[in-house]
Amino acid sequence: MSKIMSKSLSIDSLLISDIPQLAALAEQVWLDTFSAGLTETDIEDALSSRNQSYFESACLSQTILVAKSGAELCGFIEYGPRESNEVSIDKLYVASAYQGQSIGRRLMKHSFDDPKVVDKNVILDVWIENIKARALYESMGFKVTGERAFISSSGKELTPDLIMQRTSSQIDAPI
Repeated sequence: MSKIMSKSLSIDSLLISDIPQLAALAEQVWLDTFSAGLTETDIEDALSSRNQSYFESACLSQTILVAKSGAELCGFIEYGPRESNEVSIDKLYVASAYQGQSIGRRLMKHSFDDPKVVDKNVILDVWIENIKARALYESMGFKVTGERAFISSSGKELTPDLIMQRTSSQIDAPI
């Protein structure tokens, strides 16, 4: 797929009217990144947390910021509270045509500026083989703190996820 240069990028809170486009983006990015080697059942199960119903529910308890180039949604970040001093980034997706343009970095920076995130430890999981995402997170002060087995819904053990954390003491880390 060819790259699309973003003319004017805006980052805003999710609007209800964005949900169909958000779900389509989430499903496509997930398929492009993770679906190789999975069964049809595993894929269907995974996509159930990336559909319109999921996002309609998620936006009630999570914060979802979207990046748009004009009217086209090209990326998003979903995050929310975990423990009293922790916030979990649950999804950070950028359409493949827009990758490499710092959209993921800008979404992360916007989330760090959210009063619900300031002075909190930020936790995320990243697939061990997602080298680009790992490099982004490391460049933003995240450190690997553990590993979690990833078991598909069919019971197949896949390559693990890394658990990464950016502590509140790393707030001044360059991003």
